[in-house]
Amino acid sequence: MESIAALVVAVISAMFAGFNTLDNSKHKKNTKKQIDEVVQENKDKIIALEIKHDNTKEHIELLRKDIKEVNKKLDRLLEKGK
Repeated sequence: MESIAALVVAVISAMFAGFNTLDNSKHKKNTKKQIDEVVQENKDKIIALEIKHDNTKEHIELLRKDIKEVNKKLDRLLEKGK
């Protein structure tokens, strides 16, 4: 009788362990999926920021060029005024 009770306890324990393993593997898959989604979102944001940074650098260069041209014109006007 005791051996049957021990067998029943062992089977029930094995069932709970199996359910726990299934639940843990499902949780790990969901967690990995969420991590992958966050990583992809971050990569997309980094690419967008790099593009924005490049565009900003180009605009700064254009502004510098415009400022140089304006300074040249001012220098010419000052030379004419002397």
